[in-house]
Amino acid sequence: MRSLCTLAFVTLAFAAGATVGLTPAGGEGGTQVVATVGSEAVTPEDLTSFLYTRYRDSWVRTLQALLDERIVRHEAQRLGLRLRPGVLEKAFDTEVAARRAQLAEVYGEEVSLEDEVRRGYGVDFETWKRDVLRPRVRMQLLLMRVVRLDTRRRDRVKARVIVVEEQARAARIRKRLESGADFSLTALKESVDPTSQSGGDLPAVARGDLTLPAVEAALFAARAGDLIGPLAVTIGGRAQFHLYKVIERIGPWTGTRAEILARLDKDLQETRIQRAEFERWRARMRRDFRTRVFDPDGRPVILPSLGG
Repeated sequence: MRSLCTLAFVTLAFAAGATVGLTPAGGEGGTQVVATVGSEAVTPEDLTSFLYTRYRDSWVRTLQALLDERIVRHEAQRLGLRLRPGVLEKAFDTEVAARRAQLAEVYGEEVSLEDEVRRGYGVDFETWKRDVLRPRVRMQLLLMRVVRLDTRRRDRVKARVIVVEEQARAARIRKRLESGADFSLTALKESVDPTSQSGGDLPAVARGDLTLPAVEAALFAARAGDLIGPLAVTIGGRAQFHLYKVIERIGPWTGTRAEILARLDKDLQETRIQRAEFERWRARMRRDFRTRVFDPDGRPVILPSLGG
């Protein structure tokens, strides 16, 4: 999961540069402040506006993390997810050890994690572990389980894709594929999609994941080995033509709660959460929870995707 967290956590990344130790104090009339400069108060609203205006990327990452955490909590409760005994402790110890090793590699043994925590967070090491790191690790673990269980409980399709921008070219590629051309090699040579380097390989798509109903309907109506398309798709105002080859149909997990939870831990050990898997989960959850986002002045805004 470390690679996913490094991407943007952005998910539960947990908001880069988050600082503890500033305790809001009461200002005049009970106004909350996070700092003072002489007689001038800095309010939470000032801080939010400053972040949004000057450091928009940090504002976005922090808000993304907060929204994801709220959704994870709701979903973990709905799914009845609990961390198995010892899982949190093991992951927590591993994270502390990894941070020590990273510091030693970059700065040498003379720099201690305890000193860096004190300088960076303004609190002692035990307080940081309890109030900052442990909640982060716990939320990461829950996020992985929520995302994976949500996916595994639905029908899935494993497929490869070729994306081109000309309809005639897509039709020619379809004829070559029907004549026996290898789909993976063709994707490598012809596709403009980032998946071309892996032969068009896509993470398994669960029913309800895609925002393109026609594509999803075609994928789930097909059998393993079927060719689909070209399908006309418009993304970001640009027309594309998609060709798919269905590799496998995968049924949802079944069994008792205990069996599913045991299978979940093993599944996560074998296969990490992939970026696309997380992005699909996030997008679907934002739709399901009817999430709306506003700037500090109350105007609606659209958050970028994880890759945006």
